[in-house]
Amino acid sequence: MAWIRVCLGGLALTALAIPAKAQAAPDAVAPTITLQSNTELASQAKALMEKAREAPTGVASVTLNRYPGHTVMLVARAKTGPAEIHANWNDVMFVLDGEATEVTGGTMVGGTLDAATGETQGTSVEGGTRTPIAKGDVVHIPPGTPHWAVLAPGKTLVVCVVKVAAAGPAALK
Repeated sequence: MAWIRVCLGGLALTALAIPAKAQAAPDAVAPTITLQSNTELASQAKALMEKAREAPTGVASVTLNRYPGHTVMLVARAKTGPAEIHANWNDVMFVLDGEATEVTGGTMVGGTLDAATGETQGTSVEGGTRTPIAKGDVVHIPPGTPHWAVLAPGKTLVVCVVKVAAAGPAALK
C-alpha cells in the first residue's frame, strides 16, 4: 500500500492508495522457432557438395529460411568460385566444414551487377586482405565489401550464411 499526497489550491489531502486487484498478465505468445539440426545440415551439405562438384562455378547453395530482415543459407564450395559484393546485406558466415582463404576488400575484377538483388559477381578480387578460415570460424562481411573465397586444390568449404539486411541511412540516426 502507498500513501498519496495531493495538493489542491494550497490544501493538502492525504489518502491511502489501495492497489487494484492484481490482474494476471496476458499469456505471452511464444515466438515461432525453426531448427536445422546438425544431422539435417550435414545431409544437406553432402548433397550440396555433390552439386558444387558438378557446377561450373564450384558453388551450390540453398536457402534454409527467410525471415523479416534476414535470410539463412547453406553454401558448399568445391573450388574457388566467383567473387561477390552485396550492396544490401551483411554476410555472417559460420564455417561448418573445410577451409579456405577469404579475400576481403581490394578491387573486384570483372564485376557484373544484378540490379534486382544489388549483388555484384566478378571473377576475382585484386589486393585485399587474405584471411585463412576453417571449421568453427565466424566471419562478418559488411555490405559493399568485395569478398572471395579462395580454396586450395582438393579443399572444400561448407558455410551457414546469415544474410542480415543492411541498415539504411535513416536507421543510423
